Amino acid sequence: MHTVCVGRFLIDLPQAMRHETRSANIGGFWVAAVAETGAAFSERVARRQRELQAWPDNAPHPPGAAHLERAQRFSLEGFEVHIFQFGRQSLKGMDGGRETLETNIRHEAYAHRDGWSFDFRIDYSDPEDFERLKALIARLRLVEPGLVPDSPGLCLGPGIFVDPLPVGAGEGMGLFASIPGRPGLAMVFSSAGRSTPDAETRLQRDVRVDAELPLWVRALMTKLRHNKRSVHGIEGDEVVERWQEPAGVSTFSFHWEFNGTRDDVLRPFLHLEMSTGHPAAAGGKRVPSPLGEEALLALWDQVVSSIRVRPTRNLDRVGAPAAAPGPGPGPGPGPGPLPGDTAAAGEPCPGSGWWQCAADGKGVRIWGGQRQYLKKGKRMPQALLLPQQTVWEKLRGLQSSREAEAPTRWTLVDRRYQPRPAGSAGAC
Repeated sequence: MHTVCVGRFLIDLPQAMRHETRSANIGGFWVAAVAETGAAFSERVARRQRELQAWPDNAPHPPGAAHLERAQRFSLEGFEVHIFQFGRQSLKGMDGGRETLETNIRHEAYAHRDGWSFDFRIDYSDPEDFERLKALIARLRLVEPGLVPDSPGLCLGPGIFVDPLPVGAGEGMGLFASIPGRPGLAMVFSSAGRSTPDAETRLQRDVRVDAELPLWVRALMTKLRHNKRSVHGIEGDEVVERWQEPAGVSTFSFHWEFNGTRDDVLRPFLHLEMSTGHPAAAGGKRVPSPLGEEALLALWDQVVSSIRVRPTRNLDRVGAPAAAPGPGPGPGPGPGPLPGDTAAAGEPCPGSGWWQCAADGKGVRIWGGQRQYLKKGKRMPQALLLPQQTVWEKLRGLQSSREAEAPTRWTLVDRRYQPRPAGSAGAC
């Protein structure tokens, strides 16, 4: 077995397994690690800057044009860093039937040191997030290959973001693992710190979903485990199932999940999943598991029982927030959901702010806009989809509509207390 650091946790994987832990969401910023040479990094960043500079101020911008407003290059903790601010965009929304107008800025950053690059991106932000992004990059350090760091912070592939992190930073991390040359088995481990716990536990959700399955589908499933399971003091839920597929192939799914706590980064949402039957190529047939049932259960028990908080020194600093960089716009939002948190239609809105849902198909719009200002306590709405008008509808001035079949899932993208009224787009 070999030990892998994922966020603030350690997990042991078989030597034969290969894994990837190179992407995360920290405080609303998507972060990815890339192995590349210094020359390749410089060329890639220069090319990106040319793309962002392609449209001059006085030229009409096509939809989605990325106009560069600010660029900065500097050195920080041994990293060469480039930050771009661009893509200013005004988005319409609805608040209680009243149209609002919101202005957003996009930020990207690129940091490189000793053969590793880290890419940062946030699509919905304020100009002040330029400094918040710099504060996050200032916490990045490289980790010596083969070593598990002992500093408090978040592991991400070859690096670690050491505490204290910027104020209010959510922490979403993930690992994917598989066995080379043995298709059909995959494993995913994820954590989400400072996130709102789900209303249902894994066991409760499993019972509800099973009850909704047709009888003929339930007959194909055998429940091997369905109970609480404590792992190093963390009381999670375990569900293990065997499914009978066509052609006599049996597939297995393993889940262990801890619902998490809002304010303790050492007790975040945790989810370990292992599954079999994955086709060797996209669109292919399900394949038999490379291991039998007993061997799969043994592997599962070995891995799930290894999940543990990474030991660190300076324990008083674990998860402690850093002071906000420089003079800010005033007190930040209090307790509540963070950017990246989600809520489903019909649930009470967990916090006022700008929430976004995905369109359902090409050319489909959403009544009120994909991005809407929703108030805490109000029911999250079900998206009303507006398909492209037919020629006949255009002639008659009609617009067909339909509700999405599945409950709409909304993602918080901005925690401002109040929407900006229409006409205040420039006040950014």
